[in-house]
Amino acid sequence: MTETVNKTLKHSYQALIDKVKKAVESNLELRQFGVEDLAREVGMSRSLIYRKLRSISNQSVSRFIREIRLDKAMELLKQNEGSVSEVRPILLCFLSK
Repeated sequence: MTETVNKTLKHSYQALIDKVKKAVESNLELRQFGVEDLAREVGMSRSLIYRKLRSISNQSVSRFIREIRLDKAMELLKQNEGSVSEVRPILLCFLSK
């Protein structure tokens, strides 16, 4: 029984993380994309998404967003799918913080 509950929780956590990643990645070029925008995209309140992501990742939502952006930029550069100038808009969020 406990194993089934753990699998269900793990699946729902993964589903939330996938939904958040998709929302962030679809808004990579929006420099000011933040917690309010993400909450709206995934259909949750700001406080609910904060609590859920904090419990899953032990990070703030804004940190989680920055890490997704950084990972995507790094992936694009490693795969030669984007030049530095193409990845620049993704990384500009780090300058505004």
